[in-house]
Amino acid sequence: LTVELLATEELVVLVKQCLDWLVSEFVIPAGVKPAQLLATPPHDPMNPNTNQSKHCYYKYNEFFRCEKFHGEGAEACKKIKLAYFALCPKDWTDKWDEQRTAGTFPGPL
Repeated sequence: LTVELLATEELVVLVKQCLDWLVSEFVIPAGVKPAQLLATPPHDPMNPNTNQSKHCYYKYNEFFRCEKFHGEGAEACKKIKLAYFALCPKDWTDKWDEQRTAGTFPGPL
Protein backbone atom coordinates (compact mmCIF):
# COMPACT_ATOMS: atom_id res chain seq x y z
CA LEU A 1 0.00 0.00 0.00
CA THR A 2 1.58 3.25 -1.10
CA VAL A 3 0.39 6.84 -1.14
CA GLU A 4 0.52 6.91 -4.94
CA LEU A 5 -2.07 4.14 -5.12
CA LEU A 6 -4.55 5.88 -2.84
CA ALA A 7 -7.17 8.27 -4.14
CA THR A 8 -7.37 11.66 -2.44
CA GLU A 9 -10.55 10.70 -0.57
CA GLU A 10 -8.97 7.47 0.66
CA LEU A 11 -5.88 9.37 1.83
CA VAL A 12 -8.05 11.84 3.78
CA VAL A 13 -9.89 8.96 5.45
CA LEU A 14 -6.60 7.24 6.28
CA VAL A 15 -5.15 10.40 7.86
CA LYS A 16 -8.32 10.91 9.93
CA GLN A 17 -8.15 7.30 11.11
CA CYS A 18 -4.51 7.79 12.14
CA LEU A 19 -5.37 10.96 14.07
CA ASP A 20 -8.32 9.22 15.76
CA TRP A 21 -5.99 6.41 16.78
CA LEU A 22 -3.50 8.92 18.20
CA VAL A 23 -6.26 10.56 20.24
CA SER A 24 -7.49 7.23 21.59
CA GLU A 25 -4.05 5.79 22.42
CA PHE A 26 -2.11 8.70 23.85
CA VAL A 27 -2.64 11.36 26.49
CA ILE A 28 -2.69 14.67 24.69
CA PRO A 29 -2.13 17.84 26.71
CA ALA A 30 -4.94 20.38 26.78
CA GLY A 31 -4.76 22.87 23.95
CA VAL A 32 -2.80 20.56 21.63
CA LYS A 33 -4.58 19.36 18.50
CA PRO A 34 -3.90 15.81 17.23
CA ALA A 35 -2.50 17.18 13.95
CA GLN A 36 0.11 19.13 15.92
CA LEU A 37 1.50 15.90 17.38
CA LEU A 38 2.86 15.00 13.96
CA ALA A 39 5.21 17.99 13.97
CA THR A 40 8.46 18.23 15.89
CA PRO A 41 10.17 21.38 17.12
CA PRO A 42 12.44 23.13 14.64
CA HIS A 43 16.22 22.98 14.89
CA ASP A 44 17.52 25.01 17.82
CA PRO A 45 21.14 26.15 17.41
CA MET A 46 21.50 26.35 21.21
CA ASN A 47 21.18 22.54 21.39
CA PRO A 48 22.38 21.25 18.03
CA ASN A 49 23.38 17.64 18.53
CA THR A 50 22.34 14.34 19.97
CA ASN A 51 21.37 14.52 23.65
CA GLN A 52 18.19 16.56 23.99
CA SER A 53 17.75 16.13 27.77
CA LYS A 54 18.87 19.66 28.59
CA HIS A 55 16.78 21.03 25.75
CA CYS A 56 13.73 19.16 27.13
CA TYR A 57 14.26 20.54 30.63
CA TYR A 58 14.82 24.06 29.29
CA LYS A 59 11.61 24.01 27.20
CA TYR A 60 9.60 22.60 30.12
CA ASN A 61 10.77 25.45 32.37
CA GLU A 62 10.35 28.02 29.59
CA PHE A 63 6.73 26.95 29.06
CA PHE A 64 5.76 27.43 32.69
CA ARG A 65 7.61 30.75 32.89
CA CYS A 66 5.71 31.83 29.77
CA GLU A 67 2.39 30.83 31.33
CA LYS A 68 3.30 32.66 34.52
CA PHE A 69 4.03 35.83 32.53
CA HIS A 70 1.26 35.65 29.88
CA GLY A 71 -1.38 33.73 31.83
CA GLU A 72 -2.55 30.15 31.66
CA GLY A 73 -3.50 28.96 28.17
CA ALA A 74 -1.83 31.91 26.43
CA GLU A 75 -1.44 31.63 22.68
CA ALA A 76 2.19 32.76 22.93
CA CYS A 77 3.10 29.65 24.94
CA LYS A 78 1.61 26.97 22.66
CA LYS A 79 4.74 26.45 20.52
CA ILE A 80 6.85 26.03 23.64
CA LYS A 81 4.36 23.48 24.98
CA LEU A 82 4.55 21.52 21.73
CA ALA A 83 8.36 21.60 21.88
CA TYR A 84 8.60 20.22 25.41
CA PHE A 85 5.82 17.72 24.69
CA ALA A 86 7.76 16.41 21.68
CA LEU A 87 11.17 16.38 23.38
CA CYS A 88 10.41 15.14 26.91
CA PRO A 89 9.50 11.60 27.93
CA LYS A 90 6.05 11.43 29.52
CA ASP A 91 7.48 9.92 32.72
CA TRP A 92 9.71 12.95 33.23
CA THR A 93 6.94 15.50 32.72
CA ASP A 94 4.59 13.56 35.00
CA LYS A 95 7.24 13.56 37.73
CA TRP A 96 7.98 17.26 37.23
CA ASP A 97 4.25 18.09 37.30
CA GLU A 98 3.91 16.25 40.60
CA GLN A 99 6.93 18.10 41.99
CA ARG A 100 5.53 21.46 40.85
CA THR A 101 2.20 20.84 42.59
CA ALA A 102 4.03 19.71 45.74
CA GLY A 103 6.31 22.75 45.60
CA THR A 104 9.49 20.65 45.38
CA PHE A 105 10.38 21.18 41.69
CA PRO A 106 14.08 22.11 41.44
CA GLY A 107 13.72 24.24 38.32
CA PRO A 108 13.58 28.02 38.04
CA LEU A 109 9.84 28.50 37.60
